[in-house]
Amino acid sequence: MKKKSFIATLIGIIGFLLVGFVVMDIVRQKWDYESDNAAQMIVEGYYKEPIDSLDVLFLGASTIRNGMSPLEIYEQYGITGYSRATSVQIPLISYYLMMETLKTQNLKAVVIDASSLSSLTDNSEKMEGKYHEAIDYMPLSEYKMAIIEKITKGSTYTKWDFLLPLYRYHDRWQQLDEYDFSYRNVNSDYCYKGQYPILRVEKYSFPEDYMQEEKIQDDEFYIEGDAREYYELMIEECKKRNIEFIMVKTPVGSWDMAKHDMVQNFADVEDVDFIDFNMPDIREEIEFNSETDYCDNGRHPNISGAMKMSRYVGNYIQSHVNMQNREGAVLGDWNESVKKYDCLKEDQRVLRESNLIKFLKKIDKDRYTVVIAARNDTTKFFTDEIRKAFADLGLSVDMKGASNQNYVAVFKGKKVVYEKQDAADEVTFSGEVGGIYISALSKADKATGNTASIMIDGVEKSVQEYGFNILVYDNYVGQVIARRAFDTGRTGKLYTTKD
Repeated sequence: MKKKSFIATLIGIIGFLLVGFVVMDIVRQKWDYESDNAAQMIVEGYYKEPIDSLDVLFLGASTIRNGMSPLEIYEQYGITGYSRATSVQIPLISYYLMMETLKTQNLKAVVIDASSLSSLTDNSEKMEGKYHEAIDYMPLSEYKMAIIEKITKGSTYTKWDFLLPLYRYHDRWQQLDEYDFSYRNVNSDYCYKGQYPILRVEKYSFPEDYMQEEKIQDDEFYIEGDAREYYELMIEECKKRNIEFIMVKTPVGSWDMAKHDMVQNFADVEDVDFIDFNMPDIREEIEFNSETDYCDNGRHPNISGAMKMSRYVGNYIQSHVNMQNREGAVLGDWNESVKKYDCLKEDQRVLRESNLIKFLKKIDKDRYTVVIAARNDTTKFFTDEIRKAFADLGLSVDMKGASNQNYVAVFKGKKVVYEKQDAADEVTFSGEVGGIYISALSKADKATGNTASIMIDGVEKSVQEYGFNILVYDNYVGQVIARRAFDTGRTGKLYTTKD
């Protein structure tokens, strides 16, 4: 009886722990970027890298996470690396992530975002969320514990806030949504080696006095305290191991010569390298274009901006570090990842195309699933050239002489899954195509509602503007790459995007 009682108790304890683990995973903050769970995949992806497979470690804030591409560097120079950069990452966290990496990787270089030398973000009361993003998905280790010990010292937060999600996020019950229960079902294989490549393009113009002598954009950047201390610790460790320590600063409109001089002076004293992409000569050398190479208002580089800076850094590393050639299984994994990365670069060329005819030609690829839904009149400027461009995709749509036509089309490659045009009634489609569930609706006339909708897995993705709303999904990459509206009715020129 005692033995049965012991087994029953043991089963009960195990069951309680399993339930507790599931509940903690549900309530924890997900720290997703935009609409996916990349924050978790990036952290967890690092721990899947084979021992002694990485040459370079990237550290720092989101400008590095977005702006440095390990895959671009590998593709161009055969150098392997992983980015462990996180949003507003402080040097304390960078130091322990580096030390953890050195336990299993024989690094040749460490590249870090120099803006983290400012100690302004070293405040757990204000930056708690950013700290969680960096460490929540680290497995329990001496390095995770060291970070938690340091950031909770003198704080109102305790170690348990960072060790037990259920303890910290117990009040999230009322905020839970479907994503909290399903995010683990998202493909957890993160192939971009820690980078978060963004396709979106947002035009930006640098200030007229950008990087001019004696012009200070703000006076809150300074080097002192913990920031300096942990940089010095990282540099000391790298010199001890003969690892190149490289500080970089991505182009950002709020940077100025005073900040550059502060960082450069620090680098000179410590005898390490500093690459400042804000400097006019370097920016011009890599042909960084503020109108095409940002994904937001002059802060985060998109995939094309990252490509330019990564090639420069890769060339710098190759010129200054004695690299070893890697072979076998490691490179097999990297070569497969490069294929997806190259598709993303091709996808951005689709996203940036503003000419309807050229756009329709560029989406004629087997890996693309395309959905079209018409809204309002699309007749006036629907030319024979446009009709032929649609026909080349296998579509029979012809809006000439037929105003306010409801229209929906779904195709993958040249295989048309669905196409319907109707003058009187709304047109709808729903079904699974290429592994995604699509719902599309066209109410082109005011009498029927004058709206258009394209939903992917229950989430609205179309721009819902007048004209042909077009959505392009890359099945190989696994994401929406373009959302467009081309108005062939009112002006024949309107081009709208949300990406």
